[in-house]
Amino acid sequence: MGLILRDVKQQMVSLSNTPHLYQVKNLDGKNYCQCGNMTDVETVLCINPGFTYEVVFLPPAPQTVNVPSTTLDPDLELPEQKILPQSDLQPVEL
Repeated sequence: MGLILRDVKQQMVSLSNTPHLYQVKNLDGKNYCQCGNMTDVETVLCINPGFTYEVVFLPPAPQTVNVPSTTLDPDLELPEQKILPQSDLQPVEL
């Protein structure tokens, strides 16, 4: 098993620049988990003998698009009103 994983690691060096993840499948071929690096895959495979994995290539990142901006007129607002009710309270003398 160690020789196979070493060979796989060498093949994966070329994939390091391509966005990808590893899909681990159980004995029935159903998805078990997804791993982001080969070390996690090795751990899962050692814990669960007979499980397999495949490399899933992610779609390319979306291109950045320049969007022009426009300046809008300032909102029409009412002027601030500073009208406060008069207080009937008397100051406290200590």
